[in-house]
Amino acid sequence: MPINIVFENVDLIVLNKPFGLQVEPDKNGHPSLLQEAIEHYQIKDDKKLFVVNRIDRPTSGLVIFAKKKKAYLDLQKQWAENLVFKSYLVVVNGNLALEEDDLRHFVVKDLKNYKALVYDEYINSDCKEAILKYKILQKTDTQSLLEVVLKTGRYHQIRAQLAHIGHPVWNDVLYGAPKVIEEVCIGLHSYKNAFKLTSTQKEREFSSVPFGHIAFKEFDLQKIIN
Repeated sequence: MPINIVFENVDLIVLNKPFGLQVEPDKNGHPSLLQEAIEHYQIKDDKKLFVVNRIDRPTSGLVIFAKKKKAYLDLQKQWAENLVFKSYLVVVNGNLALEEDDLRHFVVKDLKNYKALVYDEYINSDCKEAILKYKILQKTDTQSLLEVVLKTGRYHQIRAQLAHIGHPVWNDVLYGAPKVIEEVCIGLHSYKNAFKLTSTQKEREFSSVPFGHIAFKEFDLQKIIN
């Protein structure tokens, strides 16, 4: 599939990843965005792209690759210190009671089942605090379109927290949603990232909208970007 470049400069590439594609190669041999980028840029063995951020295989949206080690270390530091603005578009089952709210839970990574367990209170040292803010953008009788801003960056955080309050992400069978399609696809799209560019140290915002994504077909995405 053609690579979708949102932005590029001497330090980095911002890509819009389609759902169903790994960010990096895995042990099962799935195709990956990294492999596609290496082929697109005809990168030789003595050069390398560095993966700055990762999103799940069923998730679409923004992924950043650094072209240089210095840029990679700088961007990784921003992600690690939670200095990056991260916003997602999410389709969930049902209508939420509040138009907008902050969700605060504690999550534990379940390594055996490859999912996050969510608790309302701190239970032990394995717990990590998970905070997000959501706002309803549009809704139908059976679904809601949310913008979710992450305050922390935990494993499967959006998927797990929204399922915990009774509104799993569309087609996210792992977290209790009904199966709608067989494809490796859920209603979760990495919509906006804002961070400082290494070369200028000025903050820049990037965005991508999931036009043509089956999960969002009931909603008017054009209204979101206007």
